[in-house]
Amino acid sequence: RYAKTFTPGWPMTPLMTLVATDDTDHRSHLADRLGARPGIEVVDAPGTALGVTEALQSRPVDLLLIDARLPPDGARVALEQLPEAPPAVVVTSAASGDGLWAYALGAVDCLPEHADDARLTEAVERARDRVLQVQLRTHREGLLGLLKETGITPDRRPVGQPARLPRSGRDRHHRGGRRLRRDPRRRDAPPRSRVAPAR
Repeated sequence: RYAKTFTPGWPMTPLMTLVATDDTDHRSHLADRLGARPGIEVVDAPGTALGVTEALQSRPVDLLLIDARLPPDGARVALEQLPEAPPAVVVTSAASGDGLWAYALGAVDCLPEHADDARLTEAVERARDRVLQVQLRTHREGLLGLLKETGITPDRRPVGQPARLPRSGRDRHHRGGRRLRRDPRRRDAPPRSRVAPAR
């Protein structure tokens, strides 16, 4: 589940964000920093893995910022036990080794615990990109499903390439970039080339 379906107005629609850490001061500080940014709305800030699960079940979320040491068993176990994770997950951690399992579980970034504003902005932009990818994929699948129901086959030619129209009688007289003409002396004669034959 995620908060939005694809609309042309994205990314002006705020990212519904969940901040999960057991450190009350850090949770409040991080939520304030995120909430002060345009395009982000912090909807909850649970302090345990159970709180994360309950929050995700009660409302759709686009971005989850979760502490690697989230009790009782850490963010790794919490993410593995989630029925369905949000489109974008950012793990906050003080240990450099946490990035390995975080990326393996699909996280878009592993953010240092006391990251500066520039680093936080980088993580948020990566989350935006991931959410947009999910929205576009969902929108495309919905359109393909609608076309399938109506019996329309999607056109798979490259963008900008014109559709191939049925060949007319005149088009059949063009071969290899050369225009052919018929012999005026015979009605049933095949077209002949204007190019002189090789000697």
